[in-house]
Amino acid sequence: MKNFLISSTAKRQRGVGLVELMIAIAIGLVLVTLVTSYYLSSRQSYQTTVVSSELTDAQRYAMQQIKQRLWRAGYPTGWCALAPDVPNDPEVPEFQSGQALAMDSEGDLWIRYAEAVLDSYKGSIDAARNQCEEETSAREAIYEKIYVGDNKVLRRQQSGKNSVPLLNGVEAVAFSLLIDGQESFVAAGTLTADDWRDVRAVRIDILVSSESRIYDAAVKQSYQWPGEAKNFEDRYMRAKVSEVLTLRNRNVNG
Repeated sequence: MKNFLISSTAKRQRGVGLVELMIAIAIGLVLVTLVTSYYLSSRQSYQTTVVSSELTDAQRYAMQQIKQRLWRAGYPTGWCALAPDVPNDPEVPEFQSGQALAMDSEGDLWIRYAEAVLDSYKGSIDAARNQCEEETSAREAIYEKIYVGDNKVLRRQQSGKNSVPLLNGVEAVAFSLLIDGQESFVAAGTLTADDWRDVRAVRIDILVSSESRIYDAAVKQSYQWPGEAKNFEDRYMRAKVSEVLTLRNRNVNG
């Protein structure tokens, strides 16, 4: 009887075998792998959602900044159209009478408008227009451009002033123009001097990118772009937005 008890106790105290230990380790590794994979997947999904939302906000802000300035394009001096002039700033291209937009040698789009001031003219519209011809001191025109500078920074600059940064992470901005009598938009760089006076609408294309790498591996991305498609293969997330804006002040531009 005593020997039986000793034998039973020895069996109960026997250690774990090598095979059992390996099976336990394997099951543990599988569980750890599944939990880690789920965590990384959730983290990647969350990060992608956050960055996508940030890119949407960046698109909206960049488009708003550009549209605000294009809405001013051609704003006249009361009833007086903006006269032709050559600014003192050599960076600004020459504008014809009534011309609101122009492109410089660097391919940047310049916008011309007058400072908004409340004008009061007595009498008829014709009398106001006749008064325009007699005026000798019209308000000075303002020249401004929005462009993408170094390090993918959207900037604005008025003639004679320093540029002001507006937004980081802007990959590119492009303008296509619709001319009176035409049915399709053309790249701004293809317009002749006479075409600029007949611009009636602008299509704005904006491409923004994340400021940090988002994807675990390089991802191929391709975007239709005026002139030539833009292709990328890296870990940055990008998004493109396009809008068409009709110039508001064409009816007073001579």
